[in-house]
Amino acid sequence: MNLIYFTPNIYEEITKITQERKKAAICIITETKGSTPRKSGSKMIVFYDGTSIGSVGGGELEFFIVQKAKEIIELQVPQTFSYGLKQDFDMSCGGNVTLYIEPIKLPDQLVIFGAGHIGRTLAFFAKDFGFDITVIDEREGIFDQWDKNNFKLINKIYDEAYKELKFDYKTYICIMTYAHKYDKVIAGYCGAVDSAFVGVVASKNKAAKIRKDLVQEKVLTKDQAQRIEMPLGVPINCETPEEIAISILARLIDVKNSVIVQ
Repeated sequence: MNLIYFTPNIYEEITKITQERKKAAICIITETKGSTPRKSGSKMIVFYDGTSIGSVGGGELEFFIVQKAKEIIELQVPQTFSYGLKQDFDMSCGGNVTLYIEPIKLPDQLVIFGAGHIGRTLAFFAKDFGFDITVIDEREGIFDQWDKNNFKLINKIYDEAYKELKFDYKTYICIMTYAHKYDKVIAGYCGAVDSAFVGVVASKNKAAKIRKDLVQEKVLTKDQAQRIEMPLGVPINCETPEEIAISILARLIDVKNSVIVQ
């Protein structure tokens, strides 16, 4: 088998895909025998909508590989395939080709609503656990002392901040603003979007009221409201922002590592 070298363009595209949180897979020809339109090392990126960048040979082969790549994006499990071009696709070149298709893994995204004591501490702790972290808070000057290299910081009202966010199956949402009314509104929005996890820092009484209101006001279904984890964090005796942040991070890690197939 020939060694595979990624071109700078492929690196750039993969970086862009992860930044924009698009569903995609990389397809690589790992071995060829006989006459084939493309040789070992040829690469193609396939997006979930069926569009692609690059080529692994065109024709019936490429059409078929695009369909396989879409399946693999859905399953999130890499696979290897071997085909005879004449036997399988009636392509006159007649050689054999082996391809490896791998879903492009999106990083786990942690979205924190609220940059107060707990939110700031949670962001600081979570950056060492592989999360891409976005923090949203509308208060003027709240981010003045933050490390802007390690976090995406959105200093806007929450209704405007939603427009800059893209939620998906690897998004973890933690809500802890300075006002209960905002926690309820954000929980109502986030409870209906795609995500791996949604939680709100709340007492048992606050949690019960938020759930009841969101269902009665027909913002969320009962199942959607129940999915929101309140109180947020593993149940340990904690009081300080640091202790609460650790309990929340422990819960996020538990959920993240419990997912076997995305």
